[in-house]
Amino acid sequence: MNDNINNALFVQGFIRMCDDGFNQGWHERNGGNLTYRIKPEEIEEVKSELKDDGEWFPIGTSVPGLAGEYFLVTGSGKYFRNVILDPWANIAIVKIDDNGEKYKIVYGLEKGGKPTSELPSHLMNHEVKKRVTNGEHRVIYHCHTTNVIALTFVLPLEDKVFTRELWEMATECPVVFPSGVGVVHWMVPGGRDIAVETSKLMEMYDVAIWAHHGIFCSGADFDLTFGLAHTVEKAAEILVKTLSMQNYKLQTIEPQEFRNLAKDFKVDIPEKFLYDKTTKYVINTVDTTENKSIIRKSFKMKLFEGMEDEYERRHNELWPEMKEMIHEYGGHNYSIFLDKETNILYGYIELENEEKWAKSADTEICRKWWDYMADIMETNPDNSPVSTDLKNVFFLK
Repeated sequence: MNDNINNALFVQGFIRMCDDGFNQGWHERNGGNLTYRIKPEEIEEVKSELKDDGEWFPIGTSVPGLAGEYFLVTGSGKYFRNVILDPWANIAIVKIDDNGEKYKIVYGLEKGGKPTSELPSHLMNHEVKKRVTNGEHRVIYHCHTTNVIALTFVLPLEDKVFTRELWEMATECPVVFPSGVGVVHWMVPGGRDIAVETSKLMEMYDVAIWAHHGIFCSGADFDLTFGLAHTVEKAAEILVKTLSMQNYKLQTIEPQEFRNLAKDFKVDIPEKFLYDKTTKYVINTVDTTENKSIIRKSFKMKLFEGMEDEYERRHNELWPEMKEMIHEYGGHNYSIFLDKETNILYGYIELENEEKWAKSADTEICRKWWDYMADIMETNPDNSPVSTDLKNVFFLK
């Protein structure tokens, strides 16, 4: 293979990034993909080596903003671990047609193959980032970052939650990704649907987390893009380790401290991520090992005769707002049991703080729930359930 093209700095940078990603453990088997929008002057350096007589293939989407552009891409089914060993068997330079609807291979994949199956997602997002960054961004990278994927099973799949939790894990995070991160719920990879959803997020963010799959990020060059992915994954790793010790933080970086950081580092961070967190819990479970901060509370209530099925049905369909309120006010591991002979309900809940929990009774959603349940159980004049606290007489860890 010609040394001219092998020695091109953009090719060397691409190969190095593939190898770095593999060495991080982000590219098992043939997982992940990388694309680079080649600069005109870089194409001029290697243009004599390119073959322009190849067959055109449909991209699977339309990207008129990339018409005539050249991209360096990883191949579908190719292994990142092999890129450094035999680059042009595993990567290729492709050209986009004048309408932005087809591509052809002009160099590489010499042993056969086609560009990454995520090519539509990559190109749609290249088009978005080219527009919103005035052409500055040229790299799109998708990798299977272990700790980020793990968090998508336990954190709410919301931009604000992932951004705030990752920001809190390392001081550099709001500096490296000040616009935050977006989250795409699980979707079949490689298709137009996930490409469209990701491109919507890329209007605002440089990182999109694909639930149960990995991350998708954009940057101006290889170093910045790899560094972005590395920082997000490092923050996720710290969060996973924190949660493995206990599921709440005794202290963290507070909203005003983020504002101070942004001012000193001259970055703009959206206020929507600096929301008031009434609890430091990030996972809605409680460690049941002995811990003085956990309060075990039990109580009894009375159900009207014949209403057991209706009571169970309503709780099986518990409103999401009620679930959120219970966790927000420090309630966890909440269970209710029924004695069918007496229609007595026995409740058990673990609390962070009894004073905070008591305030949950003043919330609009709680009172709405009381009103909803009043026709099937004994209640007080305000429709709160008649409830008697039970004394704890024994506990075995």
